[in-house]
Amino acid sequence: MNVADLEVGQIATVDRVINTDGEQGIVQRLAAMGVVSDKSVQVLRKARFNGPLHIRVGATTEIAIRPHEAEMIVIKTYRNDEINLYEGSQMIPKSVIELMEQVKTISLLILISIILLVTAYFGQTIYKVWIVKY
Repeated sequence: MNVADLEVGQIATVDRVINTDGEQGIVQRLAAMGVVSDKSVQVLRKARFNGPLHIRVGATTEIAIRPHEAEMIVIKTYRNDEINLYEGSQMIPKSVIELMEQVKTISLLILISIILLVTAYFGQTIYKVWIVKY
């Protein structure tokens, strides 16, 4: 099975990249973009009429590849409920909604941190003014 066989949203792991055209340059270019063994890949979009595929490699890299390049990437597939794929400590979102939830959570944590820092700074300033005054 290869990346061209995946449905939109499906996640798989790269097994190997094979050279079907006799050109080593494409294999090297894919490796430079992060398409290497044991890396996760997810098809984000497929263009009509045998057009390019938009895929995510790992947790953050998104690339567009031609169908014949997608056929060169041999994969191992898993059912979505079988495993959770992790890249380091970051979970790969399975949908746009899940990604939005992660962004909301991170934004909320950053906002709370800023509020705590500002409160701590002004709290110290008010305390120093109060001590000097009395």
